[in-house]
Amino acid sequence: MARTVIPFGPQHPVFPEPIQLKLECEDETVVGVMPVIGYVHRGIEKACELNTIRKNVFLVERICGICS
Repeated sequence: MARTVIPFGPQHPVFPEPIQLKLECEDETVVGVMPVIGYVHRGIEKACELNTIRKNVFLVERICGICS
């Protein structure tokens, strides 16, 4: 049985945030998934290093594209 890799995403209506999934299929069955993330990297880690904890609370509350 031959295995095929099918790219799915990164932009798709079922995904709330951009993510790409590489689906490894064997016939019509998915046997493996490899996620590819990082499409909305905003450098929050570096920004948090430069601020105080109190300022980071307000910054981190705003980073979620779904929640904000």
